[in-house]
Amino acid sequence: MLSVRTVQTGNYVAVNYYRSGGGSLTAKLGYERSGSSTYSSNINMSNAPFHYERSWSPSASCSAVYGKLLTSGGTLYLTPAADPC
Repeated sequence: MLSVRTVQTGNYVAVNYYRSGGGSLTAKLGYERSGSSTYSSNINMSNAPFHYERSWSPSASCSAVYGKLLTSGGTLYLTPAADPC
């Protein structure tokens, strides 16, 4: 499950990913706001515990925020939009 949350009028963004099991996976977590994306470095998601979180402190904005997971193979997953305001 991939999720995103924002607080304080958008100047904090956290993206969480929960996996139920194994299998090899390397991916980046990130977010998109106003058409611009920011990503973490690569994360090895192959070993327990299968919970991963990355957070950022961008400038405040009421623009919608999307959580993103980009696999090393190029597959992109997005969350529904989160409204920070």
